[in-house]
Amino acid sequence: MEINDERGISLAHTTILRWVQRYIPVFEKRWRQTHRWTNGRYVYQGQRKVGILIPGAPTTTESLQYACRLPMKDFENAMQVAAAVAGKADLIATRNIRDYAKSSIRALLPKQVLQAVKDL
Repeated sequence: MEINDERGISLAHTTILRWVQRYIPVFEKRWRQTHRWTNGRYVYQGQRKVGILIPGAPTTTESLQYACRLPMKDFENAMQVAAAVAGKADLIATRNIRDYAKSSIRALLPKQVLQAVKDL
């Protein structure tokens, strides 16, 4: 336990063993929620709660110029709006709808988007 000694931490090896025994199953459970064993290795699958394919929106010089003209503080958000406009999107899913108050595309929380999809 040289690294602990260097930092002035006093731990018995049995404490670390208990931590490993306690937290490895928790880590494995969370890992398996987003990773699948494929072709001899784990592959990240992401959160698989929504089965909707969302195509990438085209971005061009025109959409970049459009984003620069938008009255938004955050340029990345403005680019997302410009891409949504170019892709003829009806809405933007975001956890921070305040940033899209001046957007020409309606912004909803992910929970609201899921509810809207269920209602279709």
